[in-house]
Amino acid sequence: MSATVDDDRLLSVSPNFNARREQVWAAWIDFNHATHFDGPAGHPMKSMRSDLRAGGQWRNVMRWDGKELPQGGVYREIKAPEVLSFTFAWETDDSIRGLETLVTVTFEDIAPGKTRVTLQQGVFPTTQTRDGHRQGWNRMIDTFAQFLAQRQ
Repeated sequence: MSATVDDDRLLSVSPNFNARREQVWAAWIDFNHATHFDGPAGHPMKSMRSDLRAGGQWRNVMRWDGKELPQGGVYREIKAPEVLSFTFAWETDDSIRGLETLVTVTFEDIAPGKTRVTLQQGVFPTTQTRDGHRQGWNRMIDTFAQFLAQRQ
């Protein structure tokens, strides 16, 4: 996703982590450990699948309030340990895909042992939809930070 996109319906979050970029990347993409952090608090993952390669598909099913919330997409770009890009869409109960957005996650060295992760997603149809995703990503990132700290 281009950093030059100027649209208030674009989500962007940029947390910093006290770990080397390679460590952050490895934890982010490791689906053997992703169940520990993927999904905001109170939204545990029921199932996760990932074919981590450009053109490969991913699909997760979160649970919330007794309901299953399937989501999935296709990996667009994987350049370790710098960029991970994939499409994202919620699915309805009858497996119809909703609006598809593009998620691009970049991993940047900002100091020795410190990494900035910039996550961009969009463009959403409304700022309200963007803000809902921001809440989810921020909760996931908080949980990921705890997971990453435990791995060190």
